[in-house]
Amino acid sequence: MGKMADATNLAHRVVGDGPPIVLMHGFPLSRHMWLPQIEYLQKKFRVVALDLLGHGDSKAPETPYSMDLFAEDIVDLIKTLNFSPAIFVGHSMGGYVLFRIYEKYPDVVKALVFMNTRAEPDSPEAKAKRFDTINRIKREGPTPFLTDFAKLLLSESTVKEHPELTEQLLSIMLKTPQHTLTNTLAAMAERPDSVPLLSRIVVPTLIITGAEDKIIPLEAAKTLNNGIRGSRLAVISQTGHMPNIERPDTFNEELTKFL
Repeated sequence: MGKMADATNLAHRVVGDGPPIVLMHGFPLSRHMWLPQIEYLQKKFRVVALDLLGHGDSKAPETPYSMDLFAEDIVDLIKTLNFSPAIFVGHSMGGYVLFRIYEKYPDVVKALVFMNTRAEPDSPEAKAKRFDTINRIKREGPTPFLTDFAKLLLSESTVKEHPELTEQLLSIMLKTPQHTLTNTLAAMAERPDSVPLLSRIVVPTLIITGAEDKIIPLEAAKTLNNGIRGSRLAVISQTGHMPNIERPDTFNEELTKFL
């Protein structure tokens, strides 16, 4: 398992004491997106916030990535840390990885939190757009794409009221190597359909999403909610793709209610 990066090569931070909870970021971010949750959760939980392969401070091999590879590395890490079974929180692409973890290693999962993610695979149009983006990054370098992408992550009201958050996210993303960006876009384009898995999920599940997400629409969250028996859906108003940093208090409250 995890031949490309052994467990200690996934950069991670462990804090707190109590039931284990694993925080998995989206593309192309890092564990630093979870700072408001780490501070909050460590009072009652043992928290691991990790950097997926190639992201943040984790190793960035130039060979191809896949959602399965990300999943294997995370499972290696949590077994090394004695974190199993754990509560997993997956944001966006972290949610795609979470589906792979649940499908392949259900015994390590105690509960699931999906944030601003979807179960459906890329449509042919979305897939083509990912490869257009790969070509753009190869042509122009990462900065123009990441500057545009940062503006999509937050709701219009957050962008106006908290311009510093756009800068904060951009500074995290600019640390991602170019080959990690292109390899990860290709991995997301080729990810499998997780809709058939939804009816097989039997652990407690929370779905959190921003009401104004420009990247993954609210319909995707409703599909998860309808497909996973007994799951709860929390929609946070005036937030986009990053409700955990746009309205951290509300996000943390929803998480606490579930936990």
